[in-house]
Amino acid sequence: MKTRLIAFAVIFIVVLIGAFFIFSTAPTKDNPTSSALPTINVGEKLTGESLDGQLLFSRGGFLWAWRGDTGLRMAIEPGASVIAGNQPILLQATLSPNGATIAYIRQDESYSDLWLINADGKNPRRLTNNRGPGLPRSQGFSNDSLWAFNPAWSPDGNIIAYLTDRGTDDLTLWLWSLKNNNAARVTMLGAGQGGVGKPSWSPDGTRLAIAAYQNGKSQIFRVNVQNGQNAQITESDSGAYDPAWSPNAQSIAYVVRKGNLSELWVMNADGTNPLLAASVPSRYPAWSPKGDKIAFLGLKDGAFELYTVDFAGGVTSNIKQITKSAHLDSNGGLSWSK
Repeated sequence: MKTRLIAFAVIFIVVLIGAFFIFSTAPTKDNPTSSALPTINVGEKLTGESLDGQLLFSRGGFLWAWRGDTGLRMAIEPGASVIAGNQPILLQATLSPNGATIAYIRQDESYSDLWLINADGKNPRRLTNNRGPGLPRSQGFSNDSLWAFNPAWSPDGNIIAYLTDRGTDDLTLWLWSLKNNNAARVTMLGAGQGGVGKPSWSPDGTRLAIAAYQNGKSQIFRVNVQNGQNAQITESDSGAYDPAWSPNAQSIAYVVRKGNLSELWVMNADGTNPLLAASVPSRYPAWSPKGDKIAFLGLKDGAFELYTVDFAGGVTSNIKQITKSAHLDSNGGLSWSK
């Protein structure tokens, strides 16, 4: 079960690198949306080009925040692993719409969980309970453990979309209600085909854009969150993934495979008018809060760096490398907030 499941994420990484070498409460609504997230001084920092707002990403298995022209590690610790001497990794952090809470993934031996923590770095709490019974690294432990990946906040901050293999051999799309403290599957899209990847909400909260395997390729679909009905909106010869809905609802940024390479593209939200945005091998596009830029992880000299590209009037321009020699985690996610 685990081998098949992880294939969705691993294939993306191989494709990108190939060209170079082969309990919780809902957040309160009165918290500020632009306060700086807490970071710690660990004797190192990243510097580079200046950006507005805050970008969250993963580096070396820890969560980092980029503000202005500096990146610092966030004050969130992974805790002890179920395997002595190992360290769990933290990834795919995203800030709630009101700026009060961070959702993120904590990945350990053969399982991962969805966690929340206050934006001030206090009160970490686990939502899912995916660790299997028995001894770690035993067959039973591995078979009964589950994965959780790619949390995405609904625009009203009451629901978190995420991916899990609960009840299937592949990752499928689920919604966690913070008001009701429970989860429900939205659709079986991708089950038995290879699973699904990173979801992204429409600004009105009625739909999700998601990558899903069908007939051996991943394509971008739009999914109705109320009834699970879906529609495929890409037809890429080699596959498409990592959708990101623009703040004005008009566009979706995504990644297209081109053989052993990948490229950043932008299309209308209905799938029409696809436009090449950057030929840099790419992952995890994230729109700026104003919708005038797209950040993404780009492969440079065999390692991932932070890039941006400007977007205005349906046209992209000015590809800029923000970090140098940062070596960001390829599956760590990327989110942009005020």
